[in-house]
Amino acid sequence: LQWSYTTTEYPEFATRVGLEKGQDRWTDASRAAIDRRKREVECASKLANSVDRAKLSADADRLNLDVFRYSVEMSLAGNRFPSE
Repeated sequence: LQWSYTTTEYPEFATRVGLEKGQDRWTDASRAAIDRRKREVECASKLANSVDRAKLSADADRLNLDVFRYSVEMSLAGNRFPSE
């Protein structure tokens, strides 16, 4: 899910990693799109924190949750220091 979102929202990244997806456009840098992405990160944070890690039985599932949470935390931290 996160991979699909990232490669859709940031087509330059998709091209950089060798995907042909989105080669006909640039990342939407409009204020509306930036604000939407910030709201989406906040929603992702709530979702990630709603999962009870202890109830995940597989080590891989716990690791995936940890990586996802870390990614969301880094995005939230980046939102505090916008570059747009």
